[in-house]
Amino acid sequence: MPRIHDAQPAGLYKDNALRNISPPVIAGAPIVEETLVSSTGTWNGPVVSFGYQWYSGAAQVGEGGNSYSPIFGDTGNNICVAVTAYGVDDFMTAKSLPTDEVIPADLPVTTTLLWDGTNFSGYISNYGGPLGGFTVRVFLDTYLTEIGHAVSASNGHWAIPGGVMSGGDHTAYVTIDNAVGTSITT
Repeated sequence: MPRIHDAQPAGLYKDNALRNISPPVIAGAPIVEETLVSSTGTWNGPVVSFGYQWYSGAAQVGEGGNSYSPIFGDTGNNICVAVTAYGVDDFMTAKSLPTDEVIPADLPVTTTLLWDGTNFSGYISNYGGPLGGFTVRVFLDTYLTEIGHAVSASNGHWAIPGGVMSGGDHTAYVTIDNAVGTSITT
């Protein structure tokens, strides 16, 4: 039966058991649809293979490889990876430090974002021309609190009832088809 070890300082081992010397490191920007790649970390002892488990917050995500591309549902979460080193007779897992929070990707489209005290509205365009059929979502203060959503009309215009924003300054963010557009502070 394989021996399972928790990460411990190197000086506590008296045999050739696997041990983690330095944890895995994630390379890449935590942006929706960008690729994050994990190193294996540094290990002491004979390593036969590695396994990977990615996490978005506390949820397991990914296909088990050494790379992961965050999806829109990861927005606002930190990403980390657990790398398991498999030896001949044992295995051990080490976890990376978390990334910064995942943010939406930029799109080559823009929108204005207006607040008239009751509604959010705007105009979507790409290099000056109107764009219809895009899903627009407005979020308040974080990308996790959605105020509402609408589909832009063929002339590029959209409107979402915003209700009352009380209690001081707020920042509203807009996404276009799940990628960041612009923000305003009211």
